[in-house]
Amino acid sequence: MRCQGVFIRAVAVLSAVFMVLVPSALAHVVEVLIVDPLGNSVSGLQGLRVELDAAAGTVGVDGRFVFTDVVQGNHTLTVSVGDETVHSRSLYIEREEIALTVSLPWTALSDPEWSEDMIALPNSSFEEPMADGRIPAWSPSQAYYLGTVLQTSAAHASHGEYSLRIDGEQADKSIWIRSEKMPAAAGMYMASADVYCEKKEGPNPQLYLEFWNEANTRIDLQYVRTSGRVGEWETVVLRANAPAQTAYVTVWFYCNTNYTGVTYWDNVKLARLDH
Repeated sequence: MRCQGVFIRAVAVLSAVFMVLVPSALAHVVEVLIVDPLGNSVSGLQGLRVELDAAAGTVGVDGRFVFTDVVQGNHTLTVSVGDETVHSRSLYIEREEIALTVSLPWTALSDPEWSEDMIALPNSSFEEPMADGRIPAWSPSQAYYLGTVLQTSAAHASHGEYSLRIDGEQADKSIWIRSEKMPAAAGMYMASADVYCEKKEGPNPQLYLEFWNEANTRIDLQYVRTSGRVGEWETVVLRANAPAQTAYVTVWFYCNTNYTGVTYWDNVKLARLDH
């Protein structure tokens, strides 16, 4: 089953939050911030259109769509991506300046733009069978977790037939598993993985990018947390800047000591963005 979306995919409830800003005596102003379910602005999303009564807003420096000279009374706000209307609501404008935040559903978000400089991670979709009790090309936090806490599974897959199953119910310590070290240098990198949460208990798992120097010492790491939505595939996307002295990069899945849920990971991607 192939999921659709950027950052993370699943169905999200649209939300709107109003805030009264500094009053202005000149005109009614409506500002609309469009975010993904993690709260990140997606104002630059290709095909995104925000309209108030069929009039398009202008994008300000902070990523908000701005409508000026709005008269007091009833109005209709519409958010579209391509030909699809993903949010529509009636507004009654009675304050001189209003800020509105709209969260798009996961399914409205497009795929990330992957560069041609993809880094081919070995066994990135966990299709290679476990050999001698190990998952080829991936290193676990605890060797004795292999085959129980950490194992390949055909129960759920977003790409191919298998995925990586992480079972926090059988763990007594934090759980992590790391890809092979891939040659890297200072610059911008992007990683993504498809995640299916079968059971949600404890803090949500995280996707990391780790950066290492020539001495194989980790010099930086950055992460994004999964949404924890149950019963649906989502795609987690992380962009991270590799610092000076970077010689290698790894993708790392992490669940802390209190995690007792069950998740599946698949279709791991890694790319250098600024070649």
